Amino acid sequence: MERKISALPFPASVPVPIPTAMTDREPHGTPRVGVLRVLLVDNDRRAATRSEAGLRTQLGERLVLSQVPSLALAIRSLMAESFDAVVLELDVADASGIATLAGIRGAAPLVPVVVYARALDDTLAFLALRAGAHAAVRHGTAASCVAPGSRTGGGVASCVA
Repeated sequence: MERKISALPFPASVPVPIPTAMTDREPHGTPRVGVLRVLLVDNDRRAATRSEAGLRTQLGERLVLSQVPSLALAIRSLMAESFDAVVLELDVADASGIATLAGIRGAAPLVPVVVYARALDDTLAFLALRAGAHAAVRHGTAASCVAPGSRTGGGVASCVA
């Protein structure tokens, strides 16, 4: 995609490439309407690939996904960009358990978080919900919990049983 910009010190006919990372945004920097920006935090590359496939099946072209393997990189991403939701595996490279969720909630308290775990029992689900998660699900079901257009978290919250 190229756009011609006339207020530059070179002729307006020179095409200016727009980086692909910015195509999810309007020209003034706000997210495009209908786009759901999701941060997927999981250090298991195969599980992350399966989760991404599930999210893409549910959301199609509306999904803009960023995947990171650690809490530190997730916090850095949340500080640098805005996201509509976080899909979080509790056991990542540099953190585990509810402490992982606490780190995410501390960095972005208004962003809905769907916790997904390989070994999710009722106790862990309850702790995650009490710690601020909008949903707690087993691997493979997170895609159905991230609904389009949920800046307020309404779509994510509908997944909580």
